[in-house]
Amino acid sequence: MGQGKTEAALYAIDKAMQEKIACGFYIALPTQATSNAMMDRVTQGYLAERSKTVPGRFNVQLVHGGSLLSAAFEHMRMASLGDDPDEVVVAEEWFCGHKRSLLAPYGVGTIDQTLMGTLQARHWFIRLFGLAGKTVVFDEVHAYDVYTTSLLARLLSWLRGLGCTVILLSATLPEEKRMELLSAWGQTTVIPQSVSYPRITVFRESGVEAIPFEPPVMKHPVEVKLTPTDPLKLAEKLATDVPLAGCAAIICNTVKSAIQMFRTLRHILERQGWEIELFHARTLASWRQEKETDVLAHYGKKSDQRGKRLLIATQVIEQSLDLDFDWMATELAPVDLVLQRMGRLWRHEWRCRPLKIPVLYVLCDIDHSGFPLLSAGQARVYEPYILTKTFLAFQSVQSIEQAQDIENLIAEVYSKEIAESDPKWRRLLTDQKLSMDRNRNEQEKMAESVMLPNPCKGAKGILERGVTLDDTIIDLCDGEDPSVHSDVRAATRLGDPGVTVVCTGTLSDGNVLSDASGRSPDIEEIRRLIGQSVAVSNRGIREEILKHKSPAYWKNSALLRYARLMVFNNGIAELGRYTLYLGKEEGLVIERIEKGEERGA
Repeated sequence: MGQGKTEAALYAIDKAMQEKIACGFYIALPTQATSNAMMDRVTQGYLAERSKTVPGRFNVQLVHGGSLLSAAFEHMRMASLGDDPDEVVVAEEWFCGHKRSLLAPYGVGTIDQTLMGTLQARHWFIRLFGLAGKTVVFDEVHAYDVYTTSLLARLLSWLRGLGCTVILLSATLPEEKRMELLSAWGQTTVIPQSVSYPRITVFRESGVEAIPFEPPVMKHPVEVKLTPTDPLKLAEKLATDVPLAGCAAIICNTVKSAIQMFRTLRHILERQGWEIELFHARTLASWRQEKETDVLAHYGKKSDQRGKRLLIATQVIEQSLDLDFDWMATELAPVDLVLQRMGRLWRHEWRCRPLKIPVLYVLCDIDHSGFPLLSAGQARVYEPYILTKTFLAFQSVQSIEQAQDIENLIAEVYSKEIAESDPKWRRLLTDQKLSMDRNRNEQEKMAESVMLPNPCKGAKGILERGVTLDDTIIDLCDGEDPSVHSDVRAATRLGDPGVTVVCTGTLSDGNVLSDASGRSPDIEEIRRLIGQSVAVSNRGIREEILKHKSPAYWKNSALLRYARLMVFNNGIAELGRYTLYLGKEEGLVIERIEKGEERGA
């Protein structure tokens, strides 16, 4: 982690284009936040430098639903309308249209935009056509569940047929998933065990080549400590470890957990001179963008942070963001994701540190039997079997001292074998594994039911609309419509779709959110309303929100068509048995009113 995979990918992109192997590129990332950060690196770094030797303009697109909110992207869009010779990196207006962005020669965006090309949904072929012949980079490929990985595997089959060069990036990819993706590309060669981690594996028509390289020496082995999830004791550890100045992070697995941690630690640590920040995705889009900028400024590579600062965040800082912390605690997560989080600990060697060695605190409570106590939120986000095996792995590992330790830990956790000899642990792991296998089989079936046929099936199978490998005919509806049932929805991610809520009204601090104009919105109003929107996926309140109809005059806007309008009074909105609180500090807080309770702030 943090050793230059992105720069290596950009070098490979450049080489492929110089040698006429590829006609452009698209870099696919897990989230909008990571896409925004990568866009800056590509435009201000790679393309700006390339323009010194390559004449003409570079037409690059930011491809995700929130691109309208990017000031940098808006600048490139406006630059395309002028003739300033200094503006060489632009976003041509025609390609900014919905579903046309992938047709631009260069692009950075979310992986979802590419995966839509594998679904039996309208205009899927436009997305595949936009990727044809390009170098396509998929970053953080370890981060996806079985359903999304199945879509990615099918996409790889299509990209090979479309003459693409594909680069998969990950520092923590389990062997089973790596072989699944390589098999989808058409390679079944097993990488020899003698080729140790880290390595670059290259597949050409002529064969496979695995290239090991000497990893940078870990100057500071990372000490790993399993610690109870007690905010009070956590505050004590932080105050002891970082008494004068430093940057700290606590990474939580759910928004609810992050908000609770923020409220408790802010009350304790602010009196000790700490600045406490909360960063998660359930906030207004414009606020989130401001927070991304602040986070990169305070904890990024160019930061000159002084004093004591703590960031409490969800997985939004887990990958692809170049952040650096002196001190870190994380809730228990799958081992590969914990290691990704660890990659933000002492990331940049030039910084002075308040501690002698880096320490990663892994937060997990245990029950009377010694088993890890997993919250309902954790069990919804991650497989309990993988969490339990991660817990056991960290029980036997006190530090991570060399690069090979990373692969060894991942192999131990993701091994199909249950190595525990203690009967109580074997029973627990066996039950959890059976449940996980059932879930994975269901996810694979769900993915197969919505995907395009494998291109190996031949032209007839590909061109016959609605035919899957099971020869069943379906007609998928728009995956962006949150009211569509999951059985017929074209979706790139599993789970209930988020419904976009445009927030208007007043906040508790007296600030007023802009209201809708009451007429068909122009581009400026669309940008303003999307900036006041937040995606909500909590099942119970999502159903309540969907009972509200969106304004009729929004139907002509692709970005607002399925959004719902919600009015807040002093930062509060009531919806069924839910109360919603909206504020810039905590974002959107959702509280359910149980039977017998009275409403109140």
